[in-house]
Amino acid sequence: MNILIVDDNAENLLLLETFIKPLHFDYVFKALDAQSALSVLGMEPYREVPSVGVITLDILMPDIDGIEVCRRIKADARYSNIPIIMVTAINEMGYLSAAFSAGASDFIYKPFQKEELVARVSSAARLTNEIEDRKEKEIELTQARDKAEHHLEAKNRFLANVSHELRTPLHHIMGLSKAVMGSPGKYQPQQMVEFFSEINESGSRLLQLFDKLLRVASTGKEDKSKLQSTDIWLFCTTFIAENRKMFSQKNLAVESENRSTCSICLIDREQMRLVFDSVFDNAVRYSAEDSSIKITLSDMPTALLISIEDEGIGVPDFEMETVFDPFTQGSRTNNGSGGAGLGLALSRDIVNWHKGRIWLSAGRAGAGTCVNIELPTLDNRQQ
Repeated sequence: MNILIVDDNAENLLLLETFIKPLHFDYVFKALDAQSALSVLGMEPYREVPSVGVITLDILMPDIDGIEVCRRIKADARYSNIPIIMVTAINEMGYLSAAFSAGASDFIYKPFQKEELVARVSSAARLTNEIEDRKEKEIELTQARDKAEHHLEAKNRFLANVSHELRTPLHHIMGLSKAVMGSPGKYQPQQMVEFFSEINESGSRLLQLFDKLLRVASTGKEDKSKLQSTDIWLFCTTFIAENRKMFSQKNLAVESENRSTCSICLIDREQMRLVFDSVFDNAVRYSAEDSSIKITLSDMPTALLISIEDEGIGVPDFEMETVFDPFTQGSRTNNGSGGAGLGLALSRDIVNWHKGRIWLSAGRAGAGTCVNIELPTLDNRQQ
């Protein structure tokens, strides 16, 4: 903590500095007049200066007296809580009353008594420390409150989204099954096959959501025995073939290109499938009708890069990292279109466990979103 001592007598300044030396202030600023004191405090002219925790201020000074200086100091938000000890040789209540009205917290008479001076300055320093501690605690409490409110909002949004994700396929299953049960002889075999196909699809959607929720519960319990040497190009093309119906819902064209020379990685196929489910679900959900999605494999020095690019609504630059937080949706996607806010968070968790990394970038020509997944190739996984 620093201290500023102000007195128009150089000998008094020296004496003050000597007396307070045992208090071990970080630095003792000294001023012989009001203007010098205001300059030390960065007030006239205004500028940023090292903080001061205690001020001793002579009342009687030329040009501007200590009471006016005290008033100006207290008007500055930086010093509104700093204790100011007025120093005076005049034993008149009028001066002291004016000093306290200006914001002074204590006073001491000249000539100084060392023990009294040290005691009052020490008390003022303790007050400053207590004020600073209280401010820090208030900041911590405010941050904790804001964080709690953010988590509560995220939790409520998550519950609402999960409810939506559960209800939609459940209503579909219940509606179709009720129709069949209500009129068992009404539908032709082909219609029954279509009904059961839709029921199966809705059940699969529910299963995907449960898989995500179970993945949240099992974070940190990954099983390395499930890692398998896998041709990622074959993994990608198989995934695309198995999900043609999902892409056809919006008539999306899915392009694929393999630029890599080695696409063999060690992965947990079941977990990596969750990553692809989440990434492509987002790509389809937020893409326009008749647009396209492109998946590209390319080489990196010690890894394989999988880029999944859509032509959808995109993600603002400032949200490209925060969308990986659990239960979080982007400002452009938090529109009631569904999603529990788990997909990208789980994807990052899974990819990190595979010693890889995942991030977002802008799509082609600045439109859409590109999800980049980097996985170490088999030869480089142990490096």
